[in-house]
Amino acid sequence: MLGARDRRVPPADGQQYRAALTAAGVEVRTLVFPEDSHALDKPQTEFEQWLNVASWLKAHLA
Repeated sequence: MLGARDRRVPPADGQQYRAALTAAGVEVRTLVFPEDSHALDKPQTEFEQWLNVASWLKAHLA
C-alpha cells in the first residue's frame, strides 16, 4: 500500500520493492492511494487497507 504523496518512501521506491518481490516469486498486490502520504490515514484509506490486510491474512494463514 502506497501513498502517492509519500515523501518518506516515494511511490517509485515502493514499485521497485514490488518488482523485487515479484522477481523472487512472491505474489504481490499493490494499492496506491492518490491523496495519501506516508501515514495512509484518511478514513476511506484506513477502511480499505484493513479490508485488504484481512483478506491477505485469510488467504495466506488459512
